[in-house]
Amino acid sequence: MLSMKAKPVPGGPLPAFAERTTGSVGFGGESVTGAVYLHLSSDFANQIAITMLGLPPGENLGEMK
Repeated sequence: MLSMKAKPVPGGPLPAFAERTTGSVGFGGESVTGAVYLHLSSDFANQIAITMLGLPPGENLGEMK
């Protein structure tokens, strides 16, 4: 949906965010049920939201009223 690629960073340090956005995605089916919890920097969460909503790059959702 986002057309973004993720790559693992083996042995990399855990990220530390001054500001973060936390969310969860739950899923359930006949054979699999679970949840994924996301802890993202505020800047990356903003980038994801902009992409999902089809807004122009550089928009800042934190400033929208």
